[in-house]
Amino acid sequence: MLDKKKLMTLAVIISLAGTASLYLYTASRDTVRVNISEIDHRLIGTKLEIEGVISEARRLQSAYLISLLEEGGEDSLGVFVEDQVIDSIDEPTEIIAGARIKITGILEEYEGDLSLLVSVPGEMMIIERAYTSFIDISNLLENPEWYSGMELKVRGNVVTVDPSSGDYYFEIESLGGGYHRLGCEVDGSNSVGDLRIMNGDPVVFKGTFLYDNSTGRWLVRGPEPPDVKTLDLDQ
Repeated sequence: MLDKKKLMTLAVIISLAGTASLYLYTASRDTVRVNISEIDHRLIGTKLEIEGVISEARRLQSAYLISLLEEGGEDSLGVFVEDQVIDSIDEPTEIIAGARIKITGILEEYEGDLSLLVSVPGEMMIIERAYTSFIDISNLLENPEWYSGMELKVRGNVVTVDPSSGDYYFEIESLGGGYHRLGCEVDGSNSVGDLRIMNGDPVVFKGTFLYDNSTGRWLVRGPEPPDVKTLDLDQ
């Protein structure tokens, strides 16, 4: 994976050089569909189509820098996406951590690291938005590093409530019970109003999955209180 500092430097170089020649070059190449884990230096200069889950998306002046993870795996790839590509998709504001996308671009190398350069409008699409599907609590806690930083949606039964701290904290477990409990926290800068949740309440919560260094635990932190309702397993 291209590290952040190198990717930022590469973005500046491409921005200064312009992308007209890259656009023409990309349009004339055949596309090879691969998994991120299959990408290596032999594919440099090849037009690739890949799918993955965004683990980080950073907005620059004229482009996006994206870190793309192979779903279910540990391999990742840095992706440089021109503004005109972002503008060509239906929901550009959905390019956030946790979204699953399909993207096509030219594989390049910079200081020994590989990255995908995407400059052609229409060669990026959102397959699944970040909050579309529920993430199972057991999957989160068995492989937390993979989901780190992603915006996601979880559901479960409340087993612990602690509204006394600066942030409204509660824990949930999988519907029907289980061995895994997930901490959830409503940002203390936002009022929770008259929120009252009790043990056993089924809730839906949206937020960012992260590691809290102060407590030494993984949790979901969100800006809005959870929805308390009877849950349909198919929702």
